[in-house]
Amino acid sequence: MSPPLTYSRPTHPTTTAYSGAQTTIPVRTHAQGKDAVKFLEGLVVGDIAGLKDGTGSLSVFTNEQGGIIDDTVVTKVSCCQFSAV
Repeated sequence: MSPPLTYSRPTHPTTTAYSGAQTTIPVRTHAQGKDAVKFLEGLVVGDIAGLKDGTGSLSVFTNEQGGIIDDTVVTKVSCCQFSAV
């Protein structure tokens, strides 16, 4: 069984984050499968389960302490397929 998370090829060059660490930012992240909602709701703030097909929500990725890592838009493509940009 493959993991529910896949990455598109990054198109942004390596950038320096506020912490000074070097990071590569993927342009788009996809989550699909029966555990996609649970997986995404563990990463971002928001009611991912409540999204209707073809709708999205502004959210943030958080760290273990609840601090914001980055903002994102999570879109529900279909029943068990999501995209985060």
